[in-house]
Amino acid sequence: METTSITDNNTSKTNHLYSLDGLKGLAICVIAFCWHYSHFGASGVKPVSDVLRLSFGNGFIMVELFYMLSGFGMMMGYGQRIIDHAISFPEYFKKRFKKIFPVFLFGTLYTAIVEYIYLHKMGETFVYPNFDYYHFLLNLFLMQDGYFGVEASFDSPSWCLSICFFLYIIFYFITYRCREKKILYYISAACAVAGLVLSNFGVNYPFINTQIGNGVACFFIGVLLTKLYESRDSFRHQRLGYLCLIGLLIFYLLNWKRPQYIGNFLFLFIMGLAPMIILSILFIPWLDKVFSFKPFVFLGNISIAIYLLHFPIQCTIMDFVVYLGLDIDFSKVICWLIYIAIVISFSTIYHFFIEKHFDHFIFSFFKKRS
Repeated sequence: METTSITDNNTSKTNHLYSLDGLKGLAICVIAFCWHYSHFGASGVKPVSDVLRLSFGNGFIMVELFYMLSGFGMMMGYGQRIIDHAISFPEYFKKRFKKIFPVFLFGTLYTAIVEYIYLHKMGETFVYPNFDYYHFLLNLFLMQDGYFGVEASFDSPSWCLSICFFLYIIFYFITYRCREKKILYYISAACAVAGLVLSNFGVNYPFINTQIGNGVACFFIGVLLTKLYESRDSFRHQRLGYLCLIGLLIFYLLNWKRPQYIGNFLFLFIMGLAPMIILSILFIPWLDKVFSFKPFVFLGNISIAIYLLHFPIQCTIMDFVVYLGLDIDFSKVICWLIYIAIVISFSTIYHFFIEKHFDHFIFSFFKKRS
């Protein structure tokens, strides 16, 4: 999730790719506000479903974009430092753990409470089953998906975090063994191919399943994209950016008018569309400015909270619905907009007022006082 902080090794100056923050924020919003809106039983918000048809119908692919941005960010932020052995694995892992685990734990505990309230009234959990101690422990240790199965449970949208941590670990040890970036890029290409092969096997074994395959392929394609970005001054990179943008427009028109020509949508997204989205934003100046728009960047800053808290907020809404006997038509635009406002508002409150105190509580609980 470290997608935009990069270090220029030639100048020792830290830059920030705000446009990728904006892209990350918008991608998370597609998942939380479009793809997972179906949890309410709404097939789509009628007045906007035509405009956001891809988001409501195929919003799940934003997880793959998220993996790719993570690979890009890890390589930019840590790649050279790991190659130079300038950061140890405990220090590296601690940084990733502290960034993600507290908000993940908060979302998991929040979900457990509101799901139990719903279960008490309805006799079943809201949307995702497997509400038991075993699955709670899997979630608690970030092993809820890809390790011992792919069963949805508790704050189920957090499933990709278990794969993210797996990717962070293998990235560190692969990079640590490389003596230069060129070798790392070759190995990353091999990992991306292996991930694509695994994702198309359709098997479901521990560490050998489609979810792991998709994650590995996307993450290491993201690593490879850093090579293009770092060498952008050696070729006409704006032309490449515009070619990517044209490709995206052609795909959109095909999907709109001739969807039968698309084929394997997920494979096409991983191999072509997601890299083209990233490169077009990085290489086209005006597009970079659009995605650097401050509200988009702010969404990127609170994106992890939006992603991990939108489902427990959905559960909270349904608790009010079933206990108060409310009759809400979730297919109405006003309901959709209110839901978006609630999630963004609560995520903002968490980001500014809860996160710091909760993080301190988690990491100081076992710390020995001097």
